[in-house]
Formats: sequence, structure tokens, C-alpha cells
Amino acid sequence: MGAFDGNTNTTVCSVSHKAPSVLGPLLFLLAEVAEVLAAHGFKGHSYADDTQMYISVPAADTVDAAVHLSDCIVSIKRWMNSHRLKMNPDKTQLLWIGTRPQLSKVAVNEIALSTGPLGFSSVVSNLGVGLLFDEQLSMADHVTGVCKSCFFQLRQLRLIRSCLTMDSTKTLVHAFISSRLDYCNSQLVGATDCVIRKLQGVQNAAARLITGTCKFDHITPILRDLHWFPVHQRIKYKIAMLVNKCLQGLAPPYLAEL
Repeated sequence: MGAFDGNTNTTVCSVSHKAPSVLGPLLFLLAEVAEVLAAHGFKGHSYADDTQMYISVPAADTVDAAVHLSDCIVSIKRWMNSHRLKMNPDKTQLLWIGTRPQLSKVAVNEIALSTGPLGFSSVVSNLGVGLLFDEQLSMADHVTGVCKSCFFQLRQLRLIRSCLTMDSTKTLVHAFISSRLDYCNSQLVGATDCVIRKLQGVQNAAARLITGTCKFDHITPILRDLHWFPVHQRIKYKIAMLVNKCLQGLAPPYLAEL
């Protein structure tokens, strides 16, 4: 996805299918789905049995884009039927992405399918990486979900903290908290300070659980003693590692080409 200028909106559609056999996902990935998308002016990414199709258009052209999107979905469904696959309309999601002023100009709220009208959502799930994308790619909904999950785990760990050593507590925190904070955190580049502060609050709570310090103690020396980067530095570190791998020829081609 990436960044968008003030003159464009992006429509994103996630299409899932039901496969009648273990070969279903393989056939779905190997066959000419990309050719079907390209014929309608769309690009796409596939992950197992999920395909994401997208196109970038000016806000004034969203009506035409919605028509092309509907036609493209019909063609994909026709191709699936010919290969004994079945589209899953319950997992098909639509999303307009753009700035708030551009989104206010979009007049299309749904597209017509053979199974009935399908409306555009304000938040959709990216099944390929397990993230929630919102209309402005602020990642706010995704971060809210991560924080909710992390604080639930912290509450469970707090109940048994008195029975754990510091090392075992660190291990559990890394398994249940740090792994969630670091998962796909490269997607948070450019996120607002308000969004990052929510994640930092989770890390601070985890650090205090390990060390047994109260919430009024200054967090910087605690993180330093644990050898933990703050959240915004962990994001920069992840990007730096990816760039280094690209320069050293160790990254996948689709990243190295960038």
C-alpha cells in the first residue's frame, strides 16, 4: 500500500474462497488470477486462499473504479467456478483509502454483486499479515487491538508474578508481550505519536511487571537496565535491518528491488 498523495484514493478489495481439496489453495496461487486482475486494471497480492486486489484513482473517478471492481469480482468468481473453487462472500471486504478530505468526496458506499450489495468498510483485516487497515492507514485500530491483547496477558501474568523468578517473568513477557509489539511493527513507520504512545504504555507496564517497580517510577532507567529499546526505536531498528538485508542481497527480491 504505502503513501498516497492528496489527489488519489485507493480502493482495496480482499477476496477469499473456499477450496474443495488440499490442492485448492495451490491452484489458486499458481493459476492466472493475476491475469484476471490485470485485465481489469487491478493489481493484487495472494496469501494462501486470500487475494487482495487494489487500484489507485482520483476521488472523482471512484464511481468508475467501483464498476470496474464489480466486473473484476464477477470475472474472478467465473474463473473460480471453472476451477471448482468457491468465492466466500462473507470474507470479502472493501475499503477506500485516502486522506479525510478525499474520502469525503467519495459517493460510492457499496457495489453490486450476484449475492447482493457489498458495502465498503472503515476497517478491514489484512489476512496476509494479520493487521487491521483503516481508511487513512493510521493503524489506530490495529494498535488498539494489540494493546487490548497485551494488557489481557499482563493481567494474567500479574496474578502469578509472585510465583515467578525475574528470568522466568522475562521469558513469559517476551513470549506474550514483546512478540506482539514487534510483530510487523515496520508497518507503523509514520504513525502518529498518539498511536505509538499506546504501544509504549504496554511496554512500560511489562517492564514494571518484571522489575516490580511502581507506575510512578521513571521508565527510562528501567528500560535501560532491561536493555530494551523504546517502541519507536524498535520500529526504526526493524526498518534498518530490512534495509541492510536488501543492500546485502539477503532480502526477498520484491523488497530488494525497492
